[in-house]
Amino acid sequence: MPWLMQLIEGASSSTVDLNSGTAYQVNVNGFHAPPPTRRLSMSGGNFYRHGADMMARVYDNRSVSINLSIIGTNATALGTAVRDVWTILRKAEEYQRQGLGTLVQLKYQWDGAPTPVFFNVIEGVLDLGQDAHSPYLLQGTRIQRAMVTLLCEPFAQGTAETVENYAANPSFEMTGS
Repeated sequence: MPWLMQLIEGASSSTVDLNSGTAYQVNVNGFHAPPPTRRLSMSGGNFYRHGADMMARVYDNRSVSINLSIIGTNATALGTAVRDVWTILRKAEEYQRQGLGTLVQLKYQWDGAPTPVFFNVIEGVLDLGQDAHSPYLLQGTRIQRAMVTLLCEPFAQGTAETVENYAANPSFEMTGS
């Protein structure tokens, strides 16, 4: 099973599978989600002063980048695949601007992982790069180096079922392992 990467819009239940192998395929080493940077607030105003206490820890939003290929069986299918990504990214930004929160998520599950993690998407950009205007695209129907850059909340979330199952049966994870 390939690594699962999906953009999911919660309001309408629409999904774009970014690693399906049919319309989209994540390139080798194409997923990058470094930890969010941390900002500290210190009493006394100086981190190196003796007796300074950390008052607050605030994290910046996380930047997630996905390098992928967009594949179409013909020019119309390629245009539809590009439009689907743009549409869901536009909706993420509109939800944030209207104050509705993060209704678009990036669902990420690596091969062999039992449960996925979810990144709440604040906004995103699809960069088609030079491939969108190359002569190669006239004969082929593949944009090789498209980049999806997402601005997400600092921390990913897991699935809620683990806590519920643990409350019902604390030894449920040990079954069959």
